[in-house]
Amino acid sequence: MFRFRGVTHKLISGCILAFALSAPLADADAASFKILYSFMGGSDGRNSSASLIRDSKGNLYGTTPFGATAGCNEGRGCGTVFTLATNSIENVLYAFLGGSDGAQPIAGLIADKKGNLYGVSEIGGVGCGRDGCGTVFKVSPSNSKTTLYKFLGGSDGAHPSTGLVMDEEGNLYGTTPVGGNTDTCGPSHDERSGGCGIVFKIAADRTESVLHTFTGGNDGGTPSSGLIADNAGNLYGATLTGGSASDCGIGSYGCGTLFKLATNGSETFVHVFQGGNSDGAFPVGSPIADTAGNLYGTTVGGGSTDDCGAQKKGLHKIGCGTIFKLAPDGNETIIHVFTGGSDGAYPLGGVIADGAGNLYGTTGGGGSTKNCGIGAYGCGIVFKLAPDGTETILHVFTGTKKDGGYPTAGLIADEKGNLYGTTYVGGAHDCAKHTGCGIVFKLKE
Repeated sequence: MFRFRGVTHKLISGCILAFALSAPLADADAASFKILYSFMGGSDGRNSSASLIRDSKGNLYGTTPFGATAGCNEGRGCGTVFTLATNSIENVLYAFLGGSDGAQPIAGLIADKKGNLYGVSEIGGVGCGRDGCGTVFKVSPSNSKTTLYKFLGGSDGAHPSTGLVMDEEGNLYGTTPVGGNTDTCGPSHDERSGGCGIVFKIAADRTESVLHTFTGGNDGGTPSSGLIADNAGNLYGATLTGGSASDCGIGSYGCGTLFKLATNGSETFVHVFQGGNSDGAFPVGSPIADTAGNLYGTTVGGGSTDDCGAQKKGLHKIGCGTIFKLAPDGNETIIHVFTGGSDGAYPLGGVIADGAGNLYGTTGGGGSTKNCGIGAYGCGIVFKLAPDGTETILHVFTGTKKDGGYPTAGLIADEKGNLYGTTYVGGAHDCAKHTGCGIVFKLKE
């Protein structure tokens, strides 16, 4: 059956099959920053927002939602699957064509033991108006691409934007943030598709099964993370809204949930978030689990009612985000509350961990008050959080040509403790409003 993937000694991360997502980390307090690659914004892709994976030779693999074929996203391109060799040479393994082929692969990849890559495109395929409802795809080691499934909208889901997980039989599991049967999930709801989102399974014969349809309210809505699975085959993930009718800054749509989906399809809540000063709100990024069954993750809001910049974009004061731990008995501990500024804000990508229990991650804002093209609330940071809650800032992004900005995805690590990630903007080449096309970076002790 299932097993948690990507062992990190004490902690386990459930996103990858054959490629190492995280590894024992050395002391990274004295980290040095290096740009491995600056996207140019054309055929090589741009604005990566997904975590990377790494093979045994040290090659990195990822996606860009834009770039390559120009016919999508108002001329920004349809997106790519790319690899970055150890000598920092990039090679586009597949350039999406839009339309029925799929476009905008916003989530990261997984890989099987044969080196096949699997992912999702947020749009393209069929249905959902001219954009399409999204696809599930496979790219072989010979760079041939196969569309495994095209979402139709409605009950089968639409616009997948989080990564997949695979079981030992080759079945793929994932979520879509919209689709299903109800329309009560708040302002994140997509008017083109309707619904509060689903959990799906794609079998080896390419048939889709809907394992759960979210209905909002007490059930949860808008699944916002990739899934992980335990040895018994239970799936765990997060919803951005629902769980209650609380208002955490976007209306009375709830503050999100961490859910468990059993093999028989029954749903239970591991935690219902309450927001405000006492809890997080709007969980994002895939959770990780340790061998004792504790779950760790991030919320993009909550921990306070501070304004870390989002209010300037028309939202209420939602807080700056948290890192949480959930014990098997459901008891929650808030490990860290972000406060914006030098501390960072909006941890969008989840966390990874080392054998000593230190957590590592990124925030999409904070670090400074620099404007990286979206708002004057910082360009993001890379952080380390010790088991006693002490935070160390490993890097502050500046959004310049010699740096990146807005790391919206999580990190991976190699066996030496080097950290790798992507940023949405920054780097040596301009794409729009002189913000840069994004980078792939490495942090070394």
